[in-house]
Amino acid sequence: AAERALPILKPGYGLKFISLPEGTDPDDLIRAGGPQAITDLFPGAPGLSDTLWQMERQGTRLERPEERAGLEQRFRQLTGRIEDEVVRRHYFTSLKDRIWQEYNRSRKASSGAKPWAHSGGKYSNAPASSQLAPRSGASERVNAAGLQEEILMATVITHPEILDRVDDNLGSTSFLSPALDKMRQEVLKAVSNAEGLDSEALKNHLYEAGFGDALDGLLSRRVYDHARFARPDQPSTDAEKGWEQLYRLYRRTQLLEEIRAVEARLKAEPTRETFETLKTLKVQVSTMDEDAGPVEMLRKSKTDTAA
Repeated sequence: AAERALPILKPGYGLKFISLPEGTDPDDLIRAGGPQAITDLFPGAPGLSDTLWQMERQGTRLERPEERAGLEQRFRQLTGRIEDEVVRRHYFTSLKDRIWQEYNRSRKASSGAKPWAHSGGKYSNAPASSQLAPRSGASERVNAAGLQEEILMATVITHPEILDRVDDNLGSTSFLSPALDKMRQEVLKAVSNAEGLDSEALKNHLYEAGFGDALDGLLSRRVYDHARFARPDQPSTDAEKGWEQLYRLYRRTQLLEEIRAVEARLKAEPTRETFETLKTLKVQVSTMDEDAGPVEMLRKSKTDTAA
């Protein structure tokens, strides 16, 4: 279905793909719950770009140049079916950049990237102490993006009332952790189906949906020690402000990774298309910096030289 949709893509329009329960077809759902039963499945559903990535990336290693080249060639062939030149270019560039991003992330992970420490309510990439107090749940060395994703999810679960203001950003994000991303999609679906869902009802829904173990690990001191605003006893205004600031930091870090990946690709394969992509990404980071308040500016990573 994803491949058949490629030729009809147009600027400004997109597609999402939903997975139906095993043994169920759309007619079954409509008979049971009407057209709304189908509509309720769309929040958090992956778009066409994500679907293509999952289809081709599965089972593909990226350690060797020929492996990355093979995946890139498959994406070139797939996106070549898109008739609109602008859409075709953006799809291919996006998928090609993801190859470099994932390759760079795996290299960092294998080389032991520095964790993020938490001090005074702020994040920094200073070395984290491995000898924290035994009572602290933050004693393990954590990956920056993974910790940020956990805090973002914990905050919307303990304060689901803020989702009315942050659901667009949460819905347009794909977490690096597959398990956490599934929970993200389930939260969006649950809230869209039940207006005014409170934290306890949302947690009960997640337990029933099979996320119990993940939820217990998420709503714990291990996460709360890094972000006071995520705790259930904190005011909604603090939770929303903290969530928005952390999301901006999280998104900014993603953009900087994309910039590094595109710069590496530009060095290996200098083209006008790649240069324009790099310029667009740098404008996005610059705009984000201009919109950020003083606290955000203090949270910048030392790796900003990439921008």
